Amino acid sequence: MTDLDFLETRVLGLENDLRQRTETLRDKFAAAALTGLLAKGWTPFDQVSTAAFQIADLMLEARK
Repeated sequence: MTDLDFLETRVLGLENDLRQRTETLRDKFAAAALTGLLAKGWTPFDQVSTAAFQIADLMLEARK
């Protein structure tokens, strides 16, 4: 592995870490809802993603 390969791998790791740190609980809930909806065969995608965020919002409300 060259120094450049090492640095590129390190940058990728730091980018992934930053993405995880800035991801909100709503984002995580929406991702889980989206996975479930798509697994059930929901389409079209724009409606599925809207429904996923609606479900995420309901999940956040339930936590209060």
